[in-house]
Amino acid sequence: MRKFLKYELKKHLWALVVLSVVCAIPYMIVTSQIDTHYPTIYGYVDPSLSMIAVFLGLLCFLAPPFVFSFKMNKRGVDAYYALPLKRWKLYLVKGIMGLLLVFIPFTVAFLGGFLFVAGANAESHVFQLRMYVPAYFGFLLFGLCLYALNTFLFTRANTVADGFIFMLAYLPLGYFAAEWYNNFTALDVGYKAQESLLTVGGLSDFTNKMTRLICGNAVKWSAWTFVFPIVLGVAASVLLFVTLPFEKGENAEQISESWFGYKLFIPVYTAMFFTDGYLDIGLLCMIVVGAIVATVVFRRKFRFSWKWWVMIGGAIAIGLLLNTFSVHPFWKIVV
Repeated sequence: MRKFLKYELKKHLWALVVLSVVCAIPYMIVTSQIDTHYPTIYGYVDPSLSMIAVFLGLLCFLAPPFVFSFKMNKRGVDAYYALPLKRWKLYLVKGIMGLLLVFIPFTVAFLGGFLFVAGANAESHVFQLRMYVPAYFGFLLFGLCLYALNTFLFTRANTVADGFIFMLAYLPLGYFAAEWYNNFTALDVGYKAQESLLTVGGLSDFTNKMTRLICGNAVKWSAWTFVFPIVLGVAASVLLFVTLPFEKGENAEQISESWFGYKLFIPVYTAMFFTDGYLDIGLLCMIVVGAIVATVVFRRKFRFSWKWWVMIGGAIAIGLLLNTFSVHPFWKIVV
């Protein structure tokens, strides 16, 4: 397994260098321009922490395709599955390599930007530089959780394109589910809790609060910031290895039939969109057409069997039924 890890490091060395440069140079340029004498409209100088958080999020979406795209190619999957390694060891090494592709470029950019922030802070002392320590390790935690989730979602697909779609489709799913819950029950989950249900929501909230702490302001933490990302990360990691015995090499380049993919989010999104506020004919048609287009992408053809029409029709029926009991009954359709 060590030899395989060394091979993966050598194979992805150039990618590590390129990603580190691409992340570090823009962030260092921005932080080098910080003027501690000119606060923002919020009353404090912006240390540009949000920029490095964006880079971290992007790396967590790019790393899984870098290291796990082999399972979407028939020749690649045959070659890797023929290695004298147990499958869990193969995926463990690949997962570690993906983490390095996230953490090394992020660390290089973070430390480079910190040096410029520290230089700008030498005279004015407007920043609490010690807060960069918990900020760094907090970013690593959120990066680990987001990377684990995206790795699981990406590996549910049988093509690279489907893998990207799966990662993006789950991005707002928790947020929309909370929005539907608010409408359906007439209760309020709360904006902060709802925002944290985005797969990047915890990272966003953490970045905003650490920015305020670095600038010397007090913040009030919410458990939602950490609980949901950690639960998702742990669950994704466990499911990734639990489902490994069911992974078949012959699925490469085939239709992505996973129940964590199109089969789940097409009907779920369709039903939720029908329960989101008052419906008019235009919106109703858009939802139906969107469900059909998504199914065409899923099945890779314009003609598909009756069971997929049943899936679409069932999702619409459930959405309308739920709307009946929500604060916006479906009979209030405006023509």
